[in-house]
Formats: sequence, structure tokens, C-alpha cells
Amino acid sequence: MAINGASTLADIKGQYLDNVDYEETASLSKARLFVSACRALLLKLPANTAGARGGAVAMSPGLIRDEMNQARAWISANNTNRNSGVKHLSLEGFRR
Repeated sequence: MAINGASTLADIKGQYLDNVDYEETASLSKARLFVSACRALLLKLPANTAGARGGAVAMSPGLIRDEMNQARAWISANNTNRNSGVKHLSLEGFRR
């Protein structure tokens, strides 16, 4: 399931964890979903949150960005269908 604007933090974390193995499974679609989850985490995660016992728990946006950039680099290196866009055919000039 792809995340969207209505996705909760739990949904986003789920997509992140479900697709973190994109390299091991050699899956471009998982890598793309992983990048989307990283972007969403950067927007939704607070930089600091209070822990259960009053201590602060730091979330590192830099680490998430690094993971996202690694996934993007992996996608670029493994995307063999770069020029497989939609082709528009025409029968203009076709003669019987």
C-alpha cells in the first residue's frame, strides 16, 4: 500500500520497514516505496520527543536523508528501463 496524505505515522513506518530490504530483494518498486516513506518520515517525525521516563529521544533527520539518498542512488544504478516511457503510435500516412 502506498502512503498518502491521510497516512498515519504508523502507516509510514510500516512502509519504511516493509521496503527496507529493497537491496536484498533487488526490487526497484520497493526502493521507490522506501524513498517515499523516507520523505514522509522527514515531514512527520518530530526532531525530538519525550521518552516514556521523561528522557528525550532524538530522531535523526540526517540519517533518514542518508538512507533516502542511498536508495535513490541504488535506483539510478539498477534502473534498466530508463527509456521505457509511453510510445505514441500514429497511423497517419497509412495507406491500404
